[in-house]
Amino acid sequence: MQKREGVPYVLLIAFMIAGVCLLVLGVFKQKERTEQLRKYEMTWGFISDSLERGKRSDMFAAVHSYEVDGKEYSFQDYVFTRKKPKIGKKEKIMYNPNDPSEAFVKDRFTIPQALLLFGSLAVIYPILIIVATSCNIADKWREFIKCMLLGGVFAGGGFGFCFGGIGRLNFLSVVCFILGCFGAYFIEYGFYSLRK
Repeated sequence: MQKREGVPYVLLIAFMIAGVCLLVLGVFKQKERTEQLRKYEMTWGFISDSLERGKRSDMFAAVHSYEVDGKEYSFQDYVFTRKKPKIGKKEKIMYNPNDPSEAFVKDRFTIPQALLLFGSLAVIYPILIIVATSCNIADKWREFIKCMLLGGVFAGGGFGFCFGGIGRLNFLSVVCFILGCFGAYFIEYGFYSLRK
C-alpha cells in the first residue's frame, strides 16, 4: 500500500469526529430552541442600553427591554462584540408565558445554528481533502488543495475570531491567533508544494 504524505489522516479523522460531535450537539440544541419557539410567545421589544467592556471600551453587549402585561423586563447579550448596538432598535422578543423574565431575541444567528454550521464544515472539509487526495492529479496539486482547505479553516476561523469577535488581548484571543498562524503555515506550505 502506498504511503501518503502531507496532511495526516489522523488529523482529518479528528476533524470529522469533532464535526460529528458538534452536529449532534447542534441538533439537540436546535430541537430545544424549536420547542421554545413553539411554547413561547412573541412581543415587540427594543435595545435599551449598551454595555461596554475592555480597556478602551471597544467591546459591546446590547441590553434588550420588553413589556409583558404592563411589567418591564430586560436581559443582556452574553457575548461582547466590536459592533456597537443601535439604541432604540425594535426587535421581536420571544418570552416564556409562565416566566416572562426568560426571553431571547427571535431573529438572530443562534448558538445551535453556529454548532450546526461549524460541525458541517468540520465534516465536509476532511471529505473534500480525501477526495482531492484520491483524484488522479499531480501530487503537488493534491498537496496544494489539501493545504488550502485546512489552512482556510484555521486561518479564517482563528484570525476571524481573534480580530473580529474578541478584539482584545486575553487567553482566548492568543489561542485564536495561534490557530490562525497554524492555518497561515498550511497555506504557505501549500504554495511551497507547488514549487517542489
